Amino acid sequence: MKISSLIKEEFCRNETAPPILSPALRRFFSRAFIFAIILTFVAAPAWAQLRVVSVTPRTDDLHAPTNAAVRVTFDQALDENTLGSRPLRVWGSFRGEYQGSLNYDSSTSTLSLAPFQSFIESEEITVVLKNSVRSLAGAELAQPLVWRFTIANPFGTANFTPVVIDLNSNNSQEPTQIIPADFDNDSFIDLAVVHRGSNQITVLRNTFRATSGAVLVTLSTTLATQATPVSAVAADFNSDGNMDLAVANFNSNTVQLFTGDGALGFSTPRVFDTGEHPSDLIAHDFDGDGDLDLAVAMSGIDQLAILRNDSLGFFVEAQRLQVGASPNKLTAWDFDGDSDLDLVVANS
Repeated sequence: MKISSLIKEEFCRNETAPPILSPALRRFFSRAFIFAIILTFVAAPAWAQLRVVSVTPRTDDLHAPTNAAVRVTFDQALDENTLGSRPLRVWGSFRGEYQGSLNYDSSTSTLSLAPFQSFIESEEITVVLKNSVRSLAGAELAQPLVWRFTIANPFGTANFTPVVIDLNSNNSQEPTQIIPADFDNDSFIDLAVVHRGSNQITVLRNTFRATSGAVLVTLSTTLATQATPVSAVAADFNSDGNMDLAVANFNSNTVQLFTGDGALGFSTPRVFDTGEHPSDLIAHDFDGDGDLDLAVAMSGIDQLAILRNDSLGFFVEAQRLQVGASPNKLTAWDFDGDSDLDLVVANS
């Protein structure tokens, strides 16, 4: 009412001339302008960027302990209401996702996850901090944070004893890749072998006996693939706690996903079309949403495809990248230290 009455008074006083602000109205708008500047200055920190001060274990640590807790320390206090959507996800290359107890220490602004199970020696661990977390002032991360470390193996002696595994009885031909993972959730590392020549993946169960120290590997499962499987990766793609297998089939131009049941059983595969001659694939959380995606090299068309995971193990192509001639191998790492994953492609 005060603003409208001042404006009305001014216009009534100058009915035939262009309105000129009276001293009272000028003083009012001057104060309002100063007040707006003060409000803007005070409110600015609410939009400041939330930053990570440190992570534990540190990025690229090669000697993290098996009982390590994963910790992230921030430069601002967090809004605990934003921590309910599993903001911190931890995956191991042998066991899949590690569930654990999430804790926030407000005195140090530190978010931590203590896994319910110990990590496995020599396992490569990937951690994703989603950008859904917010500070009490409303600040957010500029992007999801991804880092990796490796669990120490203090018992290695560099002495090896060969164990021969005969797969001829299964008519398996041309073994081209071996994938280590715990497919039956017994904490011992099993093997999956890709057979290019016979269109198969054989899964070998590790029946290690601590009393004798012997590693006994027995054939457990044979999976029929499409034509010419050349590359496979093990990961928990559907977030059910069991390791799955994704395989690239060179001459079928497809990726197949076999979801595991945690007891060496696998589902009828889901099939996803790719470009011509998929030659390699890797699994990482490329979009920082907490689910493992796929990157697929396609040597027939000199391209790389990113397949985004919907969290249930269904993939949709998100991006195509033109690369060099006949790409045949991929790897991903944070090479430039900006806390997200980069891709390196080997072209033949």
